[in-house]
Amino acid sequence: MQPSNRVVAVVVGGLVAAAAPAVADEAVAPTPVPVQATVVVAAEVAEPEPVAVVVAQQPAEVTEYSRWDSRTFLTGVVVFGVGYGAAAIAAGVSDRSADERLYVPVVGPWLDLADRGDCDVGNQACDNETTKKVLIVADGVVQAVGVLLVVDALLFPTQVHRTTVAGNDVRLTPVAMGRGGRGLAVAGSF
Repeated sequence: MQPSNRVVAVVVGGLVAAAAPAVADEAVAPTPVPVQATVVVAAEVAEPEPVAVVVAQQPAEVTEYSRWDSRTFLTGVVVFGVGYGAAAIAAGVSDRSADERLYVPVVGPWLDLADRGDCDVGNQACDNETTKKVLIVADGVVQAVGVLLVVDALLFPTQVHRTTVAGNDVRLTPVAMGRGGRGLAVAGSF
């Protein structure tokens, strides 16, 4: 028989035994070879410090300007319109010649009041006339307030201060969260 060139390796209980090439059919006892054991020790790894995110603020743009007050103007137009509309309706349905002056805006109620005659207090018809005079005075006041609001809105403009940021800036940054956790931080100006 021819000698074979084989190496026999046997694993027994964690030990590896190797044998030299065998000649013929001789049984060669394997020689044990010690195996180096690798020991793994779990160590506690320190948590990374959270990353500080610094966001640079865009400079804000401040705009200041004057403009007429549209709300006051509109309020004045509505108040005047209600007062003048009531006076025009009263002038249209009245038989008295003095009430024709109610068609004149703002000063019409005062002219009508001056043209009305006196009425005795003892006369029952004067009770109704007193009520009409009070309503004419109220109408004159309402029309005057409406005109004053319109003039105020046009002559005394409001100051507008508007602050705007130059642009939107959004940044995403990874951060450590809690014990061994990871997260994502969103920072910026919106």
